[in-house]
Amino acid sequence: MIPLPKITRQVNNKKYSPGQVETGLRTTSYPRVSEWLILSGLALVALIPRLILARQLDLVTDEIIYIMGGKGYLPLLLHLQIKSNVWDFNYEHPPVVKLLIGLAIYLNTHFGGRFSVLFAARTPSIVSGTILVVAIYWLGRAPFGRAIALLASLCLAVSPWLVYFSALAYLDMTMTMLITLAYLLLWPAIRQPRLYLLSAVFAGLGVASKYTAALVIPGMILFTAYYFIAIRPKLPADQRPSVPWLWWLGALILLPATFFIADPAIWRQPYSLLIQ
Repeated sequence: MIPLPKITRQVNNKKYSPGQVETGLRTTSYPRVSEWLILSGLALVALIPRLILARQLDLVTDEIIYIMGGKGYLPLLLHLQIKSNVWDFNYEHPPVVKLLIGLAIYLNTHFGGRFSVLFAARTPSIVSGTILVVAIYWLGRAPFGRAIALLASLCLAVSPWLVYFSALAYLDMTMTMLITLAYLLLWPAIRQPRLYLLSAVFAGLGVASKYTAALVIPGMILFTAYYFIAIRPKLPADQRPSVPWLWWLGALILLPATFFIADPAIWRQPYSLLIQ
């Protein structure tokens, strides 16, 4: 986890926490014992129903496609067989989640096959759904406040729809977790601009998990533009964050680079395969 910046402001000779100053960043500090207890509790509340449902559900529609893809892709990647025609299988969906599914199945087999293949294939979604709930609280405290972040996390932890998709060997939950992390990191990145690079990596991996994640990227750009164009000028001069042009440039380069590196299925003919 990445600690958010601790920031205070002084207005009219009186100190305010950033959460009390309009357009300011909220105060955060290194996690206390209570925070670790909350994080652990959220993780358990999210994990338990996902584990139970993943063990109870029968095979669902597209799961077999992604399982077959994972089993086929992982050996190709490990042996760097990029030109193999096996990459053409289900090429309309990017391979990151399918590779994770293949890795989970391989590890399960390697350690004695204690779980069924179907349950092993579902573990990336289970883990992603749990991380999403914890991240919503951890990164949501600064922009929205602790109470709202906790309520949002609890709602997502027990949401029947989210639990269901977190218990399937589908692409959606890993994609959602990655692109949500990318978006939420934009807030601490205002004061720690190096986090724009991490946000770009998560966004690239999100798109390489499922292409629909790309629809979120314009919103990320609009949020950043809105803050620096509309909010930043209203702050006191000594409290304005610098405009991180170089970090933005690095993020704009890193995002497509991460996507391309994480999608070996398109390495042979990137343009034509993406168009298809």
